[in-house]
Amino acid sequence: MWTPLASRLIATTAISISLAAGALYAYSSGKRSGTIATQAQWNIERLAQQTARANQEAKNREIEQELSDAVEIHAQEIATANAARTADRAAGAVVAVRLRDAARATAELAGQIRADATAAGVREAAADAARVLADLRDESDARSGILARSLDGAHFAGAACQRRYAEVREALAR
Repeated sequence: MWTPLASRLIATTAISISLAAGALYAYSSGKRSGTIATQAQWNIERLAQQTARANQEAKNREIEQELSDAVEIHAQEIATANAARTADRAAGAVVAVRLRDAARATAELAGQIRADATAAGVREAAADAARVLADLRDESDARSGILARSLDGAHFAGAACQRRYAEVREALAR
């Protein structure tokens, strides 16, 4: 037997169940669409990050290429300077040999200027002094050449190092 109260209770329960089912369906539908929207947003962000990373890598490769080119240019400049220095050193050596030969010839000539017996001792002393001075000049010239080569090499290496350092700092500042 159905009473009006039981009918109402059944109707209220049926309405509550249908409302709960509707709410569950709406929640599930909203959750799915929210997940899809969130996934789309993540995909957009991931694509933006990949694009930014690719752009940064391209920029880094460009900077690296510029630095590599600069290092190669400096190496060519150093090779040119070393070749010029070697040519100057060779020319200086030729001049030194000529000067040494001239000093020795002068010393020999000084020994032959006077042939008399009284000046022979003076003449021989002058020739010996000229030979000693020529040898001393040769030794001094050799040592100064060694020092000049060492200083030139250190100067060129230091200058190249400073240029490279400045270029790297400038490239990293970009």
